[in-house]
Amino acid sequence: MQLVHVPLDGAVSEQLQALLPEHPKLTVLTGRPHDVQNMWRQFAAADPVAEPNRSGVYIVDPLGNLMMSYPGDFTPKQLIKDLQRLLYVSQIG
Repeated sequence: MQLVHVPLDGAVSEQLQALLPEHPKLTVLTGRPHDVQNMWRQFAAADPVAEPNRSGVYIVDPLGNLMMSYPGDFTPKQLIKDLQRLLYVSQIG
């Protein structure tokens, strides 16, 4: 699993910069705001409840397919339950 954060403005804030040493496995993708918004549109096309500027968690498989998405206020227990089910059904875990 790879943790990725994509700031919608394409920049790393001072607040995020301060947190990075505590989370060495977190990858932050930055770029021009236009490019970040284009990437967001791809998620929104696959996620009917996606909204611009909405925080959330997206589970993407190694082939780039959006598998699951959760709003920013999701419960970790539900995510774990769904991941367990996904791994069981995929016969990987």
